[in-house]
Amino acid sequence: MERNFHQQTHFVGVSLPEDVACKIREFRSYMNERYGCKSGHGTDPHITLIPPFLLPDDYNDGDVKSAVEDALQKAVKSGTLPFNARISGFGAFEERTLFAHVESDERWTKLRDFFTQSFQANLPGSVRKSSKIFTPHVTVANRDIPAGIMDEALRFFSNMDFHAEFSVEEIAIFKRTSRGGWGAIDLFRMVLK
Repeated sequence: MERNFHQQTHFVGVSLPEDVACKIREFRSYMNERYGCKSGHGTDPHITLIPPFLLPDDYNDGDVKSAVEDALQKAVKSGTLPFNARISGFGAFEERTLFAHVESDERWTKLRDFFTQSFQANLPGSVRKSSKIFTPHVTVANRDIPAGIMDEALRFFSNMDFHAEFSVEEIAIFKRTSRGGWGAIDLFRMVLK
């Protein structure tokens, strides 16, 4: 059964440092003021590892937390975490999503795979491994972008020459709020030496 967006209850993402998140909020504001885009603006900027899913009734927020802790432990033990990530410029998924481009690094795919495997093992039925190539990104606007404006928006943002570097060290569990948005309910910060 295909689940619609409003049935989804949770997702997991990498939190961004406040200086980077602040810049993304500025880009989102521009898209709102210029084109009326509002979708996703109430959610803290992040890089999604586990996309929104419906948590089966047999499980609760504590089970989600345990799955995250399991994935983090394996990622750290394998040497995948921590690592430095870079954002450089902008891109788009067709006309649907405008994003800040996260530079390619095999550790992103490994990290996503640790999370997917942990959720499949600890919360069976909650998530599936996607057949799509994992493209880490930070969403600027999505779902309500007016038709035909993507090229114009990308030209505008390409003039920004936006670059950022940060340590991947904080993971957030997001949960759907009663107002239909998403709020972080738990943060996991790695202790870096």
